[in-house]
Amino acid sequence: MTFDREREIRYGLVGTGSIADDAHAPALAAAANSCLWSVLGRSCDRAEKFARKHHARGPKPACRSLGEFLDDEALEAVIITVPDRLHFEYAKAALEAGKHVLIEKPMVTTAADAQVLMDLARRQGLILGVGYHLRFHPGFRLIRQTIVDGHIGELRHILAQWTFYRPTDDEWRARSALGKWWSLAATGSHCLDLCHWLTSATGRSRVDLRAIVTNDVFSGPNDESAAVIASYTGGCTAAITSSVLFDAPTIFNVYGDKGFIEAKGMLARRSAIPFLLNGEAREYPGEDPYQNQVVAFSEAIVRGGGFESDGAAGARGVNDLLSTVQ
Repeated sequence: MTFDREREIRYGLVGTGSIADDAHAPALAAAANSCLWSVLGRSCDRAEKFARKHHARGPKPACRSLGEFLDDEALEAVIITVPDRLHFEYAKAALEAGKHVLIEKPMVTTAADAQVLMDLARRQGLILGVGYHLRFHPGFRLIRQTIVDGHIGELRHILAQWTFYRPTDDEWRARSALGKWWSLAATGSHCLDLCHWLTSATGRSRVDLRAIVTNDVFSGPNDESAAVIASYTGGCTAAITSSVLFDAPTIFNVYGDKGFIEAKGMLARRSAIPFLLNGEAREYPGEDPYQNQVVAFSEAIVRGGGFESDGAAGARGVNDLLSTVQ
């Protein structure tokens, strides 16, 4: 990914959980056109520890309130990593304060809120992005180009499975107060977005999407396992499985009428495992997709252009998830 070394965008992080600590803050540190400026956490102590650990560079690196955080005129962009049902209020406030916003997926939990954010960003002339980091994974980008170049012929089917095991439901995604979806939000949303991203690259649009969703083990309000099927123009289909009930190897296979792609282990926060094209290994650069993502977001701010994983992509993802739980 390219970047402008002479223009560094100052970011504030909302949330200090694992995705902020393991992915976003290190990406900001590594990206030459971006830096961590300030942090807003659930408590001042937590924010201060996070800001020290990741060397936030603003004069007020750890903020006590959302107002204090957004009042900083030097702050240019905000990355939101708090639980899903809190995304809207923080994103709306940041956009109203004139800050560009990158939100972890899913963007919000209602179609109406998605539209409000897109309209607000457009009126304010700001970039609104959603953290589908796998769009910036060098391996998946190579897979997309491989499909576009016709190396597997006409696209016919995508098979995706991304699961993880939770022995209890003691986490926020399992609760309706902070999350609307569990396995679907954590991993299924990435698979759904990848399917759209790959099929649309060859001019296909989705015709139908259906799902079977279960929550019989913990009997909570949100999904534990989901099996989603979709059909696209041109005779292409997709099958997606997400679950919190079992660990299994991740699967991402793409089948055409003249070949196939197998991408074992690439559904992850980051991975450098080669994928197979018709059984032969294909290497790709070992780049951090989160770093690529923030570099691209900063480039969009500097150049005034679009961001590949924009608010429209986020709204589509929300609608996809809503359609699974009717």
